[in-house]
Amino acid sequence: MNMRRDVGMLVVLAGVLGSTAGAVQAAEPTKKTAEAPQETITLKKGEHRDLTIPGLTRMSLGDDTVADIESMGGGTVRVSGVGPGKTTLVVWANDARHAYLIVVK
Repeated sequence: MNMRRDVGMLVVLAGVLGSTAGAVQAAEPTKKTAEAPQETITLKKGEHRDLTIPGLTRMSLGDDTVADIESMGGGTVRVSGVGPGKTTLVVWANDARHAYLIVVK
């Protein structure tokens, strides 16, 4: 048994494993944080509010058990309270994003 050779192999193995672990860690995608809502809209269940958003091109709602959204045309979005809770509405218009916190009581 050659102790020096065995210790040398352990050092090489540790180096390889360490660099592999680092490579795996570096390959993991970075998580994006949610955009902070810029405005809060509070509704009651069954209530709705129309938002006029000039240049509206896209909209996305986080939780459809809390609220519902509908494009009414002409840049108008109707937000309706469905059930108690909080969710986020994000709209895109004129190459910009705007987020709303929707609270339904």
